[in-house]
Amino acid sequence: KHFHLKSISFYPTSDEEMVMWVKGLTWLVSDTLRSPTPLQIERWLRKQFYAVDRSREDRISCKDLKSMLCQVNYRVPNMRFLREKLPDGELRNGDVSYSHFAQLYRSLMFDAQKSVSHTFICVLIERPEQKISLEDFQNFLIEHQKELWATDNNKVQEFMLHYLKDPLREIEQPYFHQDEFLTYLFSKENTIWDVQLDQVRPEDMNNPLSHYWISSSHNTYLTGDQFSSESSLEAYARCLRMGCRCIELDCWDGPDGMPVIYHGHTLTTKIKFNDVLSTIKEHAFVTSDYPIILSIEDHCSIVQQRNMATYFKKVFGEMLLTKAVDISADGLPSPNQLKRKILIKHKKLAEGSAYEEVSSSTPYSENDISNSIKNGILYLEDPINHEWYPHFFVLTSNKIYYSEETSSNQGNEDEEEHREPESLISLPKPVFTCVRCFVCSVLIWFTETTRSLKVTVCLCSPLRWKGDYGGKKQLWFPANYVEEISPTAAEPDRSQATENSPLGDLLRGSVDVSSCQIVVRPEGKGSRQFVFSLVPVASPRTGPVLDIAASSQEELKDWVMKIREVTMTSEAKLEEGKMMERRKKIALELSDLVIYCRPVPFDEDKIGTERACFRDMSSFPETKAEKYVNRIKGKKFLQYNRLQLSRIYPRGQRLDSSNYDPLPMWLCGSQLVALNFQTADKPMQMNQALFMLNGRSGYVLQPSIMRDDTFDPFDRHSLRGVEPITVCIEVLGARHLPKHGRGIVCPLIEIEVCGAEYDNAKQRTDSEADNGLNPTWPRKPFRFTVCNPSFAFLRFVVYEIDMFNDQNFLAQATFPISCLKTGYRSVPLKNSYSEDLELASLLVHMDIVRGRVSALGYHGREGSFEARYQSPLEDFRVSQETLLDHESRRLRRARVSADNRA
Repeated sequence: KHFHLKSISFYPTSDEEMVMWVKGLTWLVSDTLRSPTPLQIERWLRKQFYAVDRSREDRISCKDLKSMLCQVNYRVPNMRFLREKLPDGELRNGDVSYSHFAQLYRSLMFDAQKSVSHTFICVLIERPEQKISLEDFQNFLIEHQKELWATDNNKVQEFMLHYLKDPLREIEQPYFHQDEFLTYLFSKENTIWDVQLDQVRPEDMNNPLSHYWISSSHNTYLTGDQFSSESSLEAYARCLRMGCRCIELDCWDGPDGMPVIYHGHTLTTKIKFNDVLSTIKEHAFVTSDYPIILSIEDHCSIVQQRNMATYFKKVFGEMLLTKAVDISADGLPSPNQLKRKILIKHKKLAEGSAYEEVSSSTPYSENDISNSIKNGILYLEDPINHEWYPHFFVLTSNKIYYSEETSSNQGNEDEEEHREPESLISLPKPVFTCVRCFVCSVLIWFTETTRSLKVTVCLCSPLRWKGDYGGKKQLWFPANYVEEISPTAAEPDRSQATENSPLGDLLRGSVDVSSCQIVVRPEGKGSRQFVFSLVPVASPRTGPVLDIAASSQEELKDWVMKIREVTMTSEAKLEEGKMMERRKKIALELSDLVIYCRPVPFDEDKIGTERACFRDMSSFPETKAEKYVNRIKGKKFLQYNRLQLSRIYPRGQRLDSSNYDPLPMWLCGSQLVALNFQTADKPMQMNQALFMLNGRSGYVLQPSIMRDDTFDPFDRHSLRGVEPITVCIEVLGARHLPKHGRGIVCPLIEIEVCGAEYDNAKQRTDSEADNGLNPTWPRKPFRFTVCNPSFAFLRFVVYEIDMFNDQNFLAQATFPISCLKTGYRSVPLKNSYSEDLELASLLVHMDIVRGRVSALGYHGREGSFEARYQSPLEDFRVSQETLLDHESRRLRRARVSADNRA
């Protein structure tokens, strides 16, 4: 799963020609998106057919047809199967025309899935001609789909005519054939999503900013990992076009008096500050008119800060907010009051102060790679084959950390992997150099001990176990050569070590350089010429000698010099240096641009008092935020967020740009929950789902219950006035599922409710063998009781089960549960980046019942482990715990009485 943005560049010869191209392409994109499903299917069929019929003779062989069906995820058992489906004339010729191919497709889809709609088609059709009339379709929309607009006969007629888009059937009484009706059920026109929510609700945009969830990005400029990926202007454009309203600028001193933006002290590339501002201006309000917050991570000198302030004013002009909207207000302004405005989030000078000193409550952190003294690629020798492999090294004030094996030429590898065939005209070019995705689920960790072998196994074979050895990962070894590592013994040490290192889960080992001697090897070692060693000072027996190779003499000298500086520096000087870094001078010109988003240290004692100022806000790494978004302090943190803004960002050890779970932060009212937009993972998919609301404006008004002082985010009993719901879902079928590899997929569907911890639950269907084009599942209801529906998401994930019984991700769809329609509905599927997959969809039947289902009448969720701990049985569990506690106290009193008698 690599992050790729591709572009094609045009060079028109005149302004008029450029305008024509832009208008034409814009119309083409818009028309394609608006086209009804039958036209999209027609386009897809022709694309598949003519990909084989390159000569445009309108004929393909039966052999090519069989191969094509395999390519679209459908297994053809044998040629006899095709003979039964095709007309005799086609078989005698040995070729298949496009018209017969299209008819074959419709026949395959209908024959495989006609049972899906059989139950209600029989009710709808009372005449022998087997057509679904306008009246039949209208009854279906009203009775099964509960569509209020369908009571108007003219609207139903207009809908059918637009959907069919057939000039020959533009009649007063349009109708569907059965296969057309079945296609409609799977179509985007029958989506489970309530399309009315695609529009912004202006009446919901008058609350203070602190009452909204605001779409926020972390290290917006990056296109991959946090230490070696490309920084790009297109990353800013993409985020803004996705509706993101809070973006980050990491500013460092650059040439010519102007800052550059990159992840400091890493191998990430640099982009110009003024280019970033121009990109922001161009794309700021294309998707949404509501305010943008620029989160400035400032590492610049006073001179360059002044230049930053000048460029903010010059580029943004009237867009830049330079004064308070209402000086007498006692809260933040609303999104409506700040329409098309850009706000600066940056430290602000205190009145009469020339500089701002960062409080000790925001400590200097060596765990952040941007605070490292030096980092880069060095080489370690494999003890087995004596080959040298690249690793990422990070030097801090007392230790040197190194990662698992990485790649020194990762860009070239990816370019080769994704290289387009030379026979094609290669117009689209990747904007970004492809970056390698580092696997976080590291199964083995080497410490600085003399132990040479640790392996992790899965007990899946009595003869061979899977394990790691040296540089070889997850291979099968004889069972008597594999040692099982106890999770209880190994995991705590591993977790603590990774938590305290700047490399996080990528950590392989570390060395305390203050207790080591640096020995340069002029003769080199093995195939490497530039080698130095870290030798323990006390005794070599206390730890192994670590031989490290550099790629050049200059690099070796630089590393040795930096390490020696660290070993010679006293603790007092280190502390003094940290204190100097805490003292941050701020240019007055830049400080004056900070109106509302003024970062200050978080002070829990100010919450709910007169000292709390709505202009102040605090930022938290996820690890610190977790101390507040819990049962103990969650209610207090929610109280803070009702008045002030808070920003949560990923911990520094997430070098692979993975994301944390945003749900607890959202539930406790945090507005700016910043995620890595370039990463295709579940947290980012949840983020995309939340900000589908309110017309994808980037602002979603938090539920009113969150502004109730009695509400506790982790106590369902505090949901006053919130009615629980029971959701019943049946998965009926799917169409056009994507492939995974070359084989035909065996899909299963996982259905998950995500939200407050008392609502979380997950269930799944069985897998369907060898069919990704038109699989079906037997009707089986999955029931979920949701206590807090205003903060719950319904998530569908399609997995493929391979020959080793492993599940592989194929597609997903995630929605806020309160915004879904009931009845027989299509679930349009998306890829891991939440981009639409062509024609891919599920067909489900969904029913939502208001109120709680009784425990005695509650069925269909026995297969879910989480379900046993979810309402409605939670009341019984609480009562049982109370009874046990009472019984325990009674027994203690009985023992005390017995002791007294003795």
